[in-house]
Amino acid sequence: MRLNSSHPITKAICTLAIAISLTISVAPLTAQSSKEKIRLLSAALRAHDAGDLQAAKTNLEALIKIAPDDPNVQKLLKAVNED
Repeated sequence: MRLNSSHPITKAICTLAIAISLTISVAPLTAQSSKEKIRLLSAALRAHDAGDLQAAKTNLEALIKIAPDDPNVQKLLKAVNED
């Protein structure tokens, strides 16, 4: 699968992935919640790249339940809703 690195949603997801990885290294999260965040983010990215905005939205909504105060997740969900 080839990513369109110039697409705003791809940039936002990459930014979120970096933020999550920094959070994982700084804050003591459980291994399960870290894996779930990464799984949901990956699924959202794959769905978006495939043009399945509903699946991307579903995964991001599940991700926001895990990280409700994360501004990157909020921004990403907003971007998908606007597409």
